[in-house]
Amino acid sequence: MKMNFLIYLSIFCCVLAVPARAEKLELQMCYEDNNRPPYFLGKGALVPQLGQRGIIVDAIDEASNKSKIKINWIRAPWKRCIAMFKTGLTRGVAVAIYRPEWEQFSRFPKTLKGKIDTQRTVSVVNYNFYENEKKPLGWKGDFDFDRSQMLIGAPRGYAVSKLLKDKGFDVIENLTPEEGLKRVATGNLRAYVFAKESAGVMVKKMAEKGRNIRRVDPAVLTTYLYVPIFGDTYMDHPKTIEHFWTELSKIMKNKLAQ
Repeated sequence: MKMNFLIYLSIFCCVLAVPARAEKLELQMCYEDNNRPPYFLGKGALVPQLGQRGIIVDAIDEASNKSKIKINWIRAPWKRCIAMFKTGLTRGVAVAIYRPEWEQFSRFPKTLKGKIDTQRTVSVVNYNFYENEKKPLGWKGDFDFDRSQMLIGAPRGYAVSKLLKDKGFDVIENLTPEEGLKRVATGNLRAYVFAKESAGVMVKKMAEKGRNIRRVDPAVLTTYLYVPIFGDTYMDHPKTIEHFWTELSKIMKNKLAQ
């Protein structure tokens, strides 16, 4: 009897000595429901299969797996993604540029000195005008040119759209980039502003219909893309989130170099 007790006791102690498997941090994250090749693929609320979501979403999946994070993806119009993030319904968005006012509810990668970390970004993004070569804008890199009766298209909720409106442009925001570029091609829209990394792919797919569309340099806005995380989540899991941001940056650099 005594021997059986000692055996049971030793087994019990061994079980206690085995460390519990760390549970993954589970995050709801939203990204835009429009096709943005090569960054986001597919349209609508349906999230494509793993590995077929576009290089940014695939990279986030890889980085989250390396950081013991489980991402539950949601696809929605960009403004709705932002609204859900601001209220905490989601814990991250893919992707956003840094805005100081977002410090009220979210966190971005920062250096040890507290500056926004431009080394741990998802990627650089350049927003350019796309014009009809028969109706040139006259853009030279500043906003000192005639903008009278000039209707410009830009995505709803994007920082570049706000920038253009602040500069006095009449901006239409209810067109997808594909729709906007088609209107530029037919002369029904003076120009459309979008990330050249995606717009160039879209123009090529238009083939003959897009032959009169050209990108205007320099960019209207050049900035960095990040995956901001809701403030409370970061405060509860700072090491996990910091590791995620670092891994994400490494993975994206490799993908963009291929």
